[in-house]
Amino acid sequence: MSATKPSNFYTACRNNDVATVAKLLPKLTLRDINKIESNGSTALHAAAFYGNREIVRMLLTRGAKRMIKNIHGNIPFEEAKTTEVKNLFMRVSEGGAESNNRFTAEKSSTMEWIFIDKDPSVYASFNRKSLLSCRTDEEFNRLCQGIRQYYINENGPLANEKNIDVVREFIDDAIKTNDPKLVIRAYTAETGFYRRVNKDLSQLPTHWSGTKHERNLASIMIFHPALQRLSFTGQTYRGMTMPSEELKKYIVNALFMNKTFQSTSKERDQIEVFTEPLGSSKVVRVVCKYLIKNTGTALDIQTLSEFSHEKEVLILPYATFKVKDIRKVTNNGDIITEIDMEEKSGENDDQQGQSVLENNMSYHKSHSYTSTEETTTITGNIIGNGFEKMFKTSHEKEKSDPSELAKLKTGSFGVKHNKHAYTEKNSFHGKDDTSSFSASNEQGFATSKLFTCGQP
Repeated sequence: MSATKPSNFYTACRNNDVATVAKLLPKLTLRDINKIESNGSTALHAAAFYGNREIVRMLLTRGAKRMIKNIHGNIPFEEAKTTEVKNLFMRVSEGGAESNNRFTAEKSSTMEWIFIDKDPSVYASFNRKSLLSCRTDEEFNRLCQGIRQYYINENGPLANEKNIDVVREFIDDAIKTNDPKLVIRAYTAETGFYRRVNKDLSQLPTHWSGTKHERNLASIMIFHPALQRLSFTGQTYRGMTMPSEELKKYIVNALFMNKTFQSTSKERDQIEVFTEPLGSSKVVRVVCKYLIKNTGTALDIQTLSEFSHEKEVLILPYATFKVKDIRKVTNNGDIITEIDMEEKSGENDDQQGQSVLENNMSYHKSHSYTSTEETTTITGNIIGNGFEKMFKTSHEKEKSDPSELAKLKTGSFGVKHNKHAYTEKNSFHGKDDTSSFSASNEQGFATSKLFTCGQP
């Protein structure tokens, strides 16, 4: 009995048949593109191995997964034999040029930081305590459902974002397998997803109160037990470009808390691509050197990232840092400001922070979870492609009567689903002053159960 032959798509990628690949690629799903063929490799492995540059570029542009290992234990990057092909695996900007903007805060650092006159550990502790828990499969599933519904569903705010289906597949697989590592891979994919999440997180005021789902990602990465082994301590680097006036905030002993996820690298070279002349004396280039001291502050995601060569360390939201040193250096004739930042940590600091909470603040936390079954009636005149697709999917899964499919365009139909709602409220109240902060997470999602035509 002969072995199954590789698919026509794989064969075209291996044989550098650009015309056939261009014809087939738009018709294939990501699962088709990323399929491990009978010989133990994906199409991207084959194209990289044989040096088919244009096909490698096409596959990566479409969102082919970079971290799948073949039968030899290699990812596609490792199969590439030439520098030209290896360079195609570098992160690129929308314009096609190599880009490390992920490791650079642009325009203003206020998108990422809050400078706090008093001890920022109180604010950081409060924000972390106000996150939803993620210690069980049920909690993880609920958080992923919120991310999917709020950000990446077919009609969500990122519906038209390039390659958002890559993120959607990672999150869907994470829900199916209860694997938080897939959430990290969704974040590292070069799409608008991580930018949008950080933009939403950056709206955080000093005293946070909100109901959005961007904090779900922080809950997963901070609290999920399976990610604790990725915890990183040590030195990392990140770049910034900022107005020269804003740089004045960075003085020795200044304290601040990060609001967003921050991509850093264990290698300084990865963040220095941004040090090209900026064309304005009012904008300065900065290299930040972070010293991470606490476990749980950052994750070493190099082995999970879609761009493993970047050696990324992801600093999680709500950590506190102190400026230890600031200086100007010359790099190829350009002046760069270097800032040494050290995490505010250590046993004495932790005890002091805990004392502040115990002596000056009272903390309260409550939560509730409900699940109710509802039926929503949808009339024919508002049915779009999305509803038609949902109905056909339900039919394929034998959850609807075949005779009802013909009524889709003319009648009304009901969607029976479970509606899940989760509310968690947190508050700090000052004992010696009138300050108080509160946070309320009110999140929900629906899981479809049954489609019925006619009035339900």
